Amino acid sequence: MEFEYGEHHGGSGATRLLSDYPRIAEAASQLLDLRLSSVEHAHAAITGLDITDAAYGNLSGAARFNTAHRCSVADAAFTVELLGQALEGDADRLFQVAFNHREADRAAATRTRTAEVPR
Repeated sequence: MEFEYGEHHGGSGATRLLSDYPRIAEAASQLLDLRLSSVEHAHAAITGLDITDAAYGNLSGAARFNTAHRCSVADAAFTVELLGQALEGDADRLFQVAFNHREADRAAATRTRTAEVPR
């Protein structure tokens, strides 16, 4: 996608900026892959953190310690889920940017072809 910036943007002449929308879409796809792998691995690790009260032996506060531990594990699971949602949201927004840039590029190409047709 090309944008033309003239003097009204502070430049001395027109500058062409190119948008690599396939690369933007690729980055979005990589974010989704990261989301899937990181959340899957984190959830597997968090699941393995389960401890029974009996694991603390005859410690008088075993139930309280384990309750605190379970709360921490639940907080970690929630945080991982938030991270996954953030990565998914970023990927979605990048896909939208790539799509919009591609569509704008197509529209610009159509306008250029139309302008070049002799009347």
